[in-house]
Amino acid sequence: MAVALLPLMDGENLPSNFGRYAEYMGIKSTETLRAQLFGYFYNAGTRLPSAIDYLAEQTRDYWSLTGNEIVFQHTEFRYATMVSSEPTRKKLLERMLGKPLGENGSLRILRFDGERVKNLRYCPECLSEWKARQRPIYWKMDHQLIGAYVCSEHFCVLRSVEFGHVDTHGDVPVMTLVKASDGPIVRDVDSSNKVAIEEVTKRSARQRREGGAYRPVGSYRDLLRDAGFARSASLVRHSEVISAWSDFFGKEYCNLTGMSAARISSWLGRLTGWESYETPHPFMFIAAECFLEHLISSPGSYLPVALLKLQEGVALAEGVKCEGALHRNSDVLNFAGGAKKIWRMEASVHMWHIISNA
Repeated sequence: MAVALLPLMDGENLPSNFGRYAEYMGIKSTETLRAQLFGYFYNAGTRLPSAIDYLAEQTRDYWSLTGNEIVFQHTEFRYATMVSSEPTRKKLLERMLGKPLGENGSLRILRFDGERVKNLRYCPECLSEWKARQRPIYWKMDHQLIGAYVCSEHFCVLRSVEFGHVDTHGDVPVMTLVKASDGPIVRDVDSSNKVAIEEVTKRSARQRREGGAYRPVGSYRDLLRDAGFARSASLVRHSEVISAWSDFFGKEYCNLTGMSAARISSWLGRLTGWESYETPHPFMFIAAECFLEHLISSPGSYLPVALLKLQEGVALAEGVKCEGALHRNSDVLNFAGGAKKIWRMEASVHMWHIISNA
């Protein structure tokens, strides 16, 4: 029997839509509605449910969407499977479209534990626009992605509700949880760190909306090498990566997302073994892309823009200016000695560049 649900909004997830319908109809809980729509007990916090084809059939007269369209447009499938191979994506899609294999129809993706911001998030600018235009107010999927702490449309810092866990209250209407006392997620961040956070948000949102070709795990080892952090897959300078990574994103953001030194080091150490996981969580890979591609594309990140003029053991740094992404005022040029008069630039992130007058 078809169910007259409300239209899905752009970037709205399924629980949010069910919650808006329940509020409109005066229904206290969406539990019975969810069971009717999916044919099994679908937990409101399940981000990748099964039986989507069944849901499409139940809603065809009102949503006019196929099962594939629902999966791609209104679940985190494309985001969650970013680092999954094409055969794995196909298998997961088939499971999402078909009936659940067991009593619980959710699909398990390798979780990212450690994020401290666990409550639902919203953009105050989005709310203001929707109210002004008298449009429906809903939870945006992109605002709930790991590390996405700014709005991908307005680029203002998101706010987090005081009560309302992202995995258990997604079907609660937005204005029921929003309060004037809700504060911004990120408070102490400088302009460069905010740019880094915005880049994570943009890439995460784009991945969720559009997906993309499978990027093998080995490509991240290539990025590390191109950024100067690795000579080979097994020779990655962990301490240098961790220091530069933390500096790029900032202490507060790393703390909120759980990107500790131990987690970064663990991610680096397991790059050669990720193939054993069919669906690794995408957040660390997205953060790594933002960090490493920024360094690679920044002029002068690792080498001075002009050659040093060395004369009788004295460095004349006329016209030499380091404008790299890792540069700090405390960076110094020291004489390393030797017959070839080797010098090295010692940077604040414990990287150094060898310079010779040969």
